[in-house]
Amino acid sequence: MADQEYMFVTGRLVQGSVFEAQTKNMTGGPLTDLKGNPKVQYFIAVAVPKTDQAMRAEYAKIEQIATSGFPGGETQRPDFAWKILDGDLPQYASKEGFAGCYVFRFTTGFPVNAYTKGAASQITDPNQIKRGYYIRVAFTAVANGNATKPGMYLNTALVELVGYGDEISAGPDASALLGGAGAAQLPAGASTTPVAGTPPLTPAPVAPVAPVAPVAPVAPVAPVAPIAPVIQPAPDFLMPPVMTAKAAGATYQSFIDAGWTEEQLVAEGYTNP
Repeated sequence: MADQEYMFVTGRLVQGSVFEAQTKNMTGGPLTDLKGNPKVQYFIAVAVPKTDQAMRAEYAKIEQIATSGFPGGETQRPDFAWKILDGDLPQYASKEGFAGCYVFRFTTGFPVNAYTKGAASQITDPNQIKRGYYIRVAFTAVANGNATKPGMYLNTALVELVGYGDEISAGPDASALLGGAGAAQLPAGASTTPVAGTPPLTPAPVAPVAPVAPVAPVAPVAPVAPIAPVIQPAPDFLMPPVMTAKAAGATYQSFIDAGWTEEQLVAEGYTNP
C-alpha cells in the first residue's frame, strides 16, 4: 500500500482542543461509532486566511483526492462534505477568527502529538496550546467512500505551535455582555458595603507565575495583494440535513458548533444517511 501523503495548513485554532477528547454526544450519552461501540474523538478547527497561497495548493490536492475517490461526480453535489467552511458566510462570519478565512475541520480517534517549532520539544501541557493560538497541522485527506453521503475525512497527524494570539473563550465576553446590560439595580435589603459581622470580600491569593522567556521578534512579512478566491465555498452547510425526532428540536448547526461531525450525527440517529 502506498504511503499516505501528508499535507499542511497553518492558521488560528478557533474551535475544539488539541488535547481534550470528546467522549459524549449532545445528550450526554457516550459517543459511539457506526456499530454502536463507544469511542473517543479529538476535534480541532483551524482558520486559514483565504489569501494563503500554501493553503490554496493543499486545497487543490484535497479536490484531486475527492475527485479520484468519487469518479461519479459526487463532488458536485451541494451536500458534499468537504470539511472546509467558508468563514465569510453569514452563519459563520460573526464567529471570532472566521471572517476572511477558510476553516478546516480536523478529527482523529487517537491522541494528537503536539510540538514546539521544528519539533524542538514535545508539548504535553494542554495550557500551552489554547483556542486563539496559531498552529500548523499535518494531516491526511481521505474520501469517505459513502456514495449516499459523500465527503472527505481530514485526519489530524500532528500539531506544531507556531505563534500566540488572543485566547478565544467558550463563553460570552464579560465586558460586552455586562456593559451592554447597564448597571445592576441594588435589590431591596442589599448594602453596597459589608454589614456588621460579615467579613469583607477579598480576592484569594494568587500563586506567583513563573516568568516566560521572551519570544524572538518575527521578521515582518510583506503584505500579499488580495487574490480573488478561486476555491468554491465549502457547501457542507448550505443545505443542512433534516434532523430526526431524536434531536428533540435541536438544530443541525447547534450540533456542528458543539464539535459534532456529520458521520457522528448519522451514527447516533440525529440525521438520516
